[in-house]
Amino acid sequence: DLMANYVTYTAQTYLETNQRDYTANISTPLVQLPAGPLQATLGYEYLNESGLDQPDALAAVGESSAGANPPISGGYHANASALLLNVPLLKDAPFAQMLSLDADMRHSNYSSFGSINSNLAALHWIINDQVKVRASWSQDFSAPSMAELFTASVAGSASVADPCSGYQNQNGTVAANCAAAGVPLAYTQVNGNVPSTAGRNPELQPETSKSRTLGTTFSP
Repeated sequence: DLMANYVTYTAQTYLETNQRDYTANISTPLVQLPAGPLQATLGYEYLNESGLDQPDALAAVGESSAGANPPISGGYHANASALLLNVPLLKDAPFAQMLSLDADMRHSNYSSFGSINSNLAALHWIINDQVKVRASWSQDFSAPSMAELFTASVAGSASVADPCSGYQNQNGTVAANCAAAGVPLAYTQVNGNVPSTAGRNPELQPETSKSRTLGTTFSP
């Protein structure tokens, strides 16, 4: 026990994350339409995220059994403005107890990657008390996370299987592709572990998406 206590220690790491999110909204009717008031909402949001990972001195230089864990810190902030419109189109009409359109336009500016827009249009149609229909189209994004932007880069190894290893025993597309690439027929992968580096990518851009939905409900 004395020897084990002499050569081991209890690692310590200090982690801290901070998030500040401020929002403000104002809503008002703009004009009276035959089916009801056209409602507008203006919104603003400020987001600030930051964090740090401070390991002890031994872990920071890679002298612990967990490997190197260099200290890191980082953060970003974002400003976003939005306009939401609710437009009543029909009310108490044949085949339309209510028909309305929602339009949502949002512009965001991130210190980590720049500006981006997201939009939504949704149509709500109440045919009668039993049948309702909803259709929507949206364009959205997912901003890179703190971990993706600021996690320390750490060297390691990855397990990789070469599909051309022993391809003489395979049939079909894989064997044809390996032969066309000039891989020797007797090639066999020697080592399945290759050096790798895992960690942050400060140049990471947001993921974007577009979606369309169409749905109906029936209540007898």
